[in-house]
Amino acid sequence: MKWSVLRTAAALLVTAWSSLAGGQFVDLLQLLPGEANVLVVLNAEKIFASPLAVKEGWRQRYEESFAAAPMLLPPKAQQFVLAAKLGLEFMEPQWEVAVTKLSRDPTVAEVAKRVKGDIDRIGGAEAVETPRGGYIVKFAPNTFGLMVRADRQAASRWVSAARASTSIQLAPYLKEAAGYAENLGTEIIMALDLRDVVQAEDVRQAMEQSAAMKQSQVDLDALSALLSSIQGVTLGVTLSDKAFGKLKVDFGRDAAILKGFAKPLLLEILAEAGAAVDEFADWKEQLDGNRLSIEGYLTDSGLRRLFSILEIDSSAVDPDEPKSGDQAAATAPAGSEETKAYTSRQYFQAVSKYLRDLKLERGAKSVGQYGLWFEKYARKIDKLPILNVDPELVDYGQMVSNYLRDAVTAIQGVGIRSGAREAQVYNQGYVSANYSGYGPAARVGVGGWRVYGGYSGYAEAYFNDVDGQRRAIRAEERAKGAASARDVMKEITLATNQIRRKMTERYKVEF
Repeated sequence: MKWSVLRTAAALLVTAWSSLAGGQFVDLLQLLPGEANVLVVLNAEKIFASPLAVKEGWRQRYEESFAAAPMLLPPKAQQFVLAAKLGLEFMEPQWEVAVTKLSRDPTVAEVAKRVKGDIDRIGGAEAVETPRGGYIVKFAPNTFGLMVRADRQAASRWVSAARASTSIQLAPYLKEAAGYAENLGTEIIMALDLRDVVQAEDVRQAMEQSAAMKQSQVDLDALSALLSSIQGVTLGVTLSDKAFGKLKVDFGRDAAILKGFAKPLLLEILAEAGAAVDEFADWKEQLDGNRLSIEGYLTDSGLRRLFSILEIDSSAVDPDEPKSGDQAAATAPAGSEETKAYTSRQYFQAVSKYLRDLKLERGAKSVGQYGLWFEKYARKIDKLPILNVDPELVDYGQMVSNYLRDAVTAIQGVGIRSGAREAQVYNQGYVSANYSGYGPAARVGVGGWRVYGGYSGYAEAYFNDVDGQRRAIRAEERAKGAASARDVMKEITLATNQIRRKMTERYKVEF
């Protein structure tokens, strides 16, 4: 909407309610660009202190446990906010900006040494240009900003505007979402502003083909008006020994018309977008005024998937030297067999954890339901540190990321092939209806025609069959794409088993 906009909405969804009054996050929020349509607010101190984070070791340094935490936060972070401009069709960030407050105050020189970057000055502030083209800026003692997917000019303009800002410039929906962390203490907030994005006509066309709507007698015009009034989506997560999430979708009008099919429609949108999150199937649904919400528990895997939409790695602002959890590796010289065994094992375990996240779980009918995450996880693998990692293992990691992208290509090709084949069927039916009968034809509804004159019954039945053929084509192409992606995953599994055995034998350590 097209249709992918509602899918995007479903992929990030919602919780929280109140307004931003002022407090620990305000100074950081003022530094974010007002053009953002995505906001993430993390109360890092509460996150790291939660029983779940302590048990899982989320505060460990990134070099120690690449995939231990579902988000890449500096171990000494206190608060963290992130804004991004997300391209809604493919859910690709056009740019990302993060600002974090640390419990210590590293110098710019320390940060530059950590990331092997060049010291610079942009927008009147000390900065570091990273080897990958990002910029790290020191706004104040203990306060750092990061910008990725931007050139020096864009970064400089952001820094200049941020330093001059005296108020929060974010869209009202994102500003409201920030208040949930500020006033309610919610540890994790992710919000997506969707106001004025969706067109009612596009929504109606999608609803006419929705499997969740087949048995519903709802007025499609009224439903389309509701869905096109969407304001945004927000996901809130609180942490104890488990992660509990609440996902809400906010509309500009009463959402009562969704009663009876709201959750099935939401899950269908996620599945078709390749953005399935297994836990959502068990979440409880609630309709309240202009809001649809679902709530329930999230696994680490679910959290990682949601955070993989954004790609910024804020661990770069913590310049402490990594302390290995393996004492032998910690005291061994760089490049030694002990160090290589440790770092290689950490690398392999990170890749393995990402692959486990991508495997089909409970309610999944097709690997295509996870297609969105394949590209995101390929990038996560590409960004894993490779210093002192066995070269053959690095080659394996590159092969895995390439295979994941092959799976994405197979899944994305479904829509292209379906569209081409459906267009051919539709055009053939159109010609037959106009020229097979003895009278002029008139179209009534979607997929049905009436011909005035001879053989009118034949023409109408033919076009109803065309609609069935189009549904069959979509199902067939989805099956082909899923099968291709499934074959790719089998190849990855085989390669993983082989490299695990080889590395275990080589380093005499269980991988």
